[in-house]
Amino acid sequence: MGCDLLIFDEDTCATNFMYRDAVMSALVGKHKEPITPFLERVRVLYESHGISSLWVVGSCGAFFDVADTVIMMDCYKAYDVSDEAKSISCAQGRGGAQQMSTAVLDSDAELSALLGSDRKIHLRSLAPAGGSKVYVRDMGRIQYGSEEFAINLRALEQLVELGQTRLIADAMQYVEMVSKQTAPVQGMKKLVARVEAALDAKGLDAVAPSGWKGIGYYSRPRPLELAAAINRWRLLKVSIDASAKD
Repeated sequence: MGCDLLIFDEDTCATNFMYRDAVMSALVGKHKEPITPFLERVRVLYESHGISSLWVVGSCGAFFDVADTVIMMDCYKAYDVSDEAKSISCAQGRGGAQQMSTAVLDSDAELSALLGSDRKIHLRSLAPAGGSKVYVRDMGRIQYGSEEFAINLRALEQLVELGQTRLIADAMQYVEMVSKQTAPVQGMKKLVARVEAALDAKGLDAVAPSGWKGIGYYSRPRPLELAAAINRWRLLKVSIDASAKD
């Protein structure tokens, strides 16, 4: 979808995803740990791919050295403490982390290839599991065919009304249906743009199944929620190359 900003809250992130301190790194070498901490990815994401990161932290100062700006909240007022944070980081012997992380990530060809590519969605894979019916009984869950392949949307906080989830469910079926007359493989941006164009031109009922039009069944979600639902579909087929078959 072209994201250029990642927002994280320290309270909801796994510690080993964020960083690994020197003591743990000395005990458990990189060859034994499959997770590359985000601290070692943050600079290359910005410098090589234009993706900024915003972190809300209160207990970890490991990001000071790689941060461009450090804002401190004090009595509900925001203060730029970037210079002070950098000075403290250097005094604590953390200087050089920024250069280290950039060097590590510049060699990460797999990450660069992934971020530099346009994922292609195989539209036929959006058909409900087993050809079964689709049900939306609550805002955070779509039974998309078989019960075992339900789509969990409860983490999508911007969904606020049941009609949005109904539209998402039917939009996914709509995309699969029109794929029979269009290209069977399409990038996520174009896929979502196609749905948005149909909604703009024909109203919310553009994605409604036959016989369900004009009953006030829908409310419109953001394009991001549609993309998020598609990404959560466990039978989704994706490829980097549009000509790929799997």
